[in-house]
Formats: sequence, C-alpha cells, structure tokens
Amino acid sequence: MLKYTLLLGGTGVDIVDFKQQYLQGRRDFRDIELAGVNLNWTNLIGIDLSGANLQNAKFSAATLRQAELVRANLQGANLRAADLRNANLTGANLTGANLGRADLIDIILEEADLTYANLTETISKQANLRNANLCQANLGGLDLSHADLAGADLRGANLIAVNFTEANLQGANLSHQDLTGASLRGTNLQGANLSDTRLNQAELYGADLSNANLTNACLEQAKLAGARLPVCLL
Repeated sequence: MLKYTLLLGGTGVDIVDFKQQYLQGRRDFRDIELAGVNLNWTNLIGIDLSGANLQNAKFSAATLRQAELVRANLQGANLRAADLRNANLTGANLTGANLGRADLIDIILEEADLTYANLTETISKQANLRNANLCQANLGGLDLSHADLAGADLRGANLIAVNFTEANLQGANLSHQDLTGASLRGTNLQGANLSDTRLNQAELYGADLSNANLTNACLEQAKLAGARLPVCLL
C-alpha cells in the first residue's frame, strides 16, 4: 500500500505530489490511502484507484471518466456532480455516498454496496448494477431505462417516479416496494421478488413477469397489455 505524509497530518498521501504524479502520466494508484482527501473539481480521467481507501473523500464535480475503482472504499464519499462515465466500480463500497447529479452513463457498479447512498438526479442510463446492494438508497426520479439491475437488492429504496423502461430486473428483490404508477414498459422482471409490492396503475406493457413472486402484490389498474404473466395470474 502506498503511504506518504499527508499535508494535513496523519498517514496517507502528499496530495500535491499525488496530483503531480498524475499530471506526469502515472495512472496506477491502486491501494492508496486517500481517506478524507479533497479532490473536488480534479481531472482524474483513466486513473486506477482499485482497492484504495477513499472513505469520506471529496470528489464533487471531479472527472473520473474511465476510472478503475474496483473494490475501492468510498464509504461516505462525496461524488456529487462527478463525471463517472464508463468508470468501473465493481464491488466498491459506496455506503452512504453522495452521487447526486453524477454522470453514471455506462458505469459498472456490479456487486457494489450502495446502501443508503444518494443517487438522485444522476444520469444513469445503461448503468450496470447487477447484484448491487441498493437497500435504503435514494433513487427517486431516476431514469434507469435500459439499466442492468439483475439480482439487485432494492428493498427499502426510494423508487418514487423511477423509470425502469426496458431495464433488466431479473431476479431483483423489490419486495414491499411502492411502485404505484411506475414505468416498467418492456422490463425484464423474470424471477423478481415483488411480494407485497404495490403495482397499482403501473405501466407493465410488454414486461416479462414470468416466474416472478407476486405474493400479496397489488396490481389494481395496472396496465398489463402484452405482458408475460406468472401462471398464477393467467
């Protein structure tokens, strides 16, 4: 693990030296200690911070396009309005992180922990969130059309006005959720857990609900034209 003397005191990184090395062409900063560091508005395109400790770090409006952050610790980090297009955050810890207004187009968040994370107003089309933990996350108003959320855990998440059009929610856990009026057109919900979920007036045109668990789900006035339904509803 890379260790320097932090300018603010303690064990970590000389941030001036860190930025200088990046400007000189270095991109490999794997396993580095950057907890609490302020990198707001910093250009870090293509940087490799895999395994790095970035707990409570500040990346507001930073450019992290195509960055590698595999299994990085971003717990409590501020990534508001950051550019994370095509970034790889597989297995990253983003518990309680603020990603509001961030650009997450084509981001990889597979198996990432986003418990209690804030993702409001992010640009999230085609995001890869397979097997991600989104329990209690704030996703209110998000456009997740064409996103891959297969196997994701969305229990307790704020899903008000989320657009799931043609998203992949195969095997996802949406139990006890309120999806009243939600847009689920053409959505893959095969094997999804929708038990005790409110789907009143939800737009499920062409959705695939085969093998989904709809125990105690409410589908009052749901729009089901062209949808593939479990045998129990046929």
